[in-house]
Order: sequence, then C-alpha cells, then structure tokens
Amino acid sequence: MLTGADGVEVVSLQQAAIPAGTLASNGQVAVPAQAVNAGPQGNIAANDVYGKCCRDDVFVSNGPFRGGQDARSYQMVTQQNINSALSSIKASLDQSVQAALSQQVQPNETLVIPVPCSSTVIPDHKAGEEASHVRVTVSETCTGEVYDTKALHDLLTQTVTQEVTKRLGNGYGLVGDLQTSITQETINTHWARAGKRRPRCCCICQEYKPYRSAPGTVTPSQQMYSVFT
Repeated sequence: MLTGADGVEVVSLQQAAIPAGTLASNGQVAVPAQAVNAGPQGNIAANDVYGKCCRDDVFVSNGPFRGGQDARSYQMVTQQNINSALSSIKASLDQSVQAALSQQVQPNETLVIPVPCSSTVIPDHKAGEEASHVRVTVSETCTGEVYDTKALHDLLTQTVTQEVTKRLGNGYGLVGDLQTSITQETINTHWARAGKRRPRCCCICQEYKPYRSAPGTVTPSQQMYSVFT
C-alpha cells in the first residue's frame, strides 16, 4: 500500500515483477491499482504517488485515477423489463404476420398452420445497465407454406381408395367425403418444385420504462501506476 501526496492510500491489484534494467534504460513495469477508500476523493492526479517505495532503488509513479464516485440510487434495466416489453408486442406481431401471409394465399390454396417463424430481440440497453427507458426491437421472419387444396384432397382420396381396394377388394367404396388435416409438414425436393413459399418480415419497436432502482454502490478509483528501478 502506498500513500499519495494528498494522503490518499492506493494499493496495487497484482504483483509487480520488474525486469532487469540495462545501461541505457531502467527496468520498468505497469500494474493496475486502486484507491483503498471508495469515492471521488480517490480520483488523484498523475504523479500524486511518486518516489521511493517497497525497497532500495525502486521508485513508483502513477497516472491519473478515474471512476471513483459516491453511492447513489439509479434506475437500471432488468431482464424482466425486457421480457415485459417483448411479451406485450409478440402476440400483436404474430397476428400481423399471420394476417399478412393469409392475404397472399390464393382461393385454391391452404396455408399450413402453424407458420414457422424466427425472432430477433434487440434492446437498446442490456439488463443491468443504467437507463430510464429501454427500447426493445423485435424482428420476426416467417415463411409460409401453402398447398393446392383440391390437388391434395384428390391425391389422398386416390391413395385411400387404392389402399382399401388392396386390403378389402373391389367390393368396397368410399362413403361420404374424405376429411383431411395437416399434422406434420415435410418438404422434399419433389414437392418443393411445385410448392410456394411466402416469406414475410415484420418489425415492431416498443419503449418500456423500468421502475426498479439499483442499490447504491460505491466505486473506487482505478488506474495504472509504474514501478521502476
């Protein structure tokens, strides 16, 4: 521990291993240090600590110390703030994407539900940062898959009829209309040539005001000082 000219005590944050000097220059090393007592009084000027230290023929000098401040209360962004803003706009964004895709579907087509989407959330302040407001930008990219409703119905009817004939013989026929629903979607190279993909990207931004205050903290001044022989 060293004491500066104005009485501020400082301590190094790591050991100083001074390399051997030469006839042309002294051995010298820089190590980080901070004021012992936190607060702005530790923001000492350059060379406030200057002169002999530690042992014979070893001298020390410091650069200006910065960052020392008193405890204070302030607003900061929490992850809950970001999540609240996200949840409030995600549902609206999903509805907007669904509506945009539905408008592009032709009368003979059916949109496969649910529509696969990927979202990107970008807050202008990270959780833990000091801020009175946080702006959250949500970008969502969705790719809709449609199929020809009648073509699928005819294909399934033909497939079911062939399977029934194979198992039961020609004496059976379909009664009523075939009811279909999509439970799983798989796109392969054969069907992809005739398929249609309708990409859509929407972006909604919202500001959210955090109300949680961070506890008061006291920050010590920090800077490098040089030790030389």
